[in-house]
Amino acid sequence: MSFKGTFVGINVSKARLDVAVRLTGQSWGVDNGEKGLKELVQGLKALSPTLVV
Repeated sequence: MSFKGTFVGINVSKARLDVAVRLTGQSWGVDNGEKGLKELVQGLKALSPTLVV
């Protein structure tokens, strides 16, 4: 099966959000707070993902 597009998975915990991007293998993490959420949104905007789960 072939997938087209950028797919992002976010593992949510009390203290942290860990992000993984399918196809590129890119990953990063941010604190689960106001500052971290702003960083996450900026990163997602740059990727223009097809789907975030």
